[in-house]
Amino acid sequence: MSSLYEKRPLDANGNLIGMVLQGTQRSIDQVAIYNMVTLKYSSIYGQQGPVTEESLKSIINEMLEQCICGVEGISAAQAMKVKLALSNICTDFSMQPRLSSHMDFVTNASYLLCRILGLTVLHGWVLNPEVSSYDSLNRFSHEELLKHTCDLKEQNDQVCDGLHDGFKNQLTSYGFNSLPAELTDDAIALLFCRNSIHKHCDVVYIYVTDEDIRKQMSEAVWMLFEECQERNIYFIEKYTTVKGQPCEKEAREWYMRFL
Repeated sequence: MSSLYEKRPLDANGNLIGMVLQGTQRSIDQVAIYNMVTLKYSSIYGQQGPVTEESLKSIINEMLEQCICGVEGISAAQAMKVKLALSNICTDFSMQPRLSSHMDFVTNASYLLCRILGLTVLHGWVLNPEVSSYDSLNRFSHEELLKHTCDLKEQNDQVCDGLHDGFKNQLTSYGFNSLPAELTDDAIALLFCRNSIHKHCDVVYIYVTDEDIRKQMSEAVWMLFEECQERNIYFIEKYTTVKGQPCEKEAREWYMRFL
């Protein structure tokens, strides 16, 4: 049976940004990409009404077909792989961040799908350029780093261990602290493995799509983007904290510091 996703208006500080999906029953990647597409091309895809699994994929595919001819440097073979990645998105979507910068990914079909659709995609697994081993490590993805760890470890033992630990959360301390500078205020982007993100007044928030959270806190629209998700702080559309949330004390303390 096909999953059914409800659309809801996404407001930021009282302004309607667009219509987005609520729920991630099967594929958080597919929902996140759909939401980014509908926000970027909202005049076409912002209508009200529920969306099925099939229609969701169909809408992304329709936009892909419109965009693919206008992107330079995409071969017919690559275009075919991108379409295949979309058709199998629930199981095969896989983006591989590289250590050099927030926007650097291995050029595979999943990355090309986002590139062709014109989506801003970021990640936080970034190596500090001031680290002495930056030049020898910065072009590695995590998969490549694992393959080369034996050769590199004698020289970069502590650094490699830290990068492997950071990849568990898709984040390094440097990547977390420098990520806000990659976004203009009130911009929206797709954060690798963390759904859609939004920057407002120099604070980065994650858009809440989890249905269970929405059932518990119907007002929750944003979650604070933090380096360690040991606690979750939720906000309403106007960026004030949700009352009655599990970490309400911490939420109040954070908000008072922010003010």
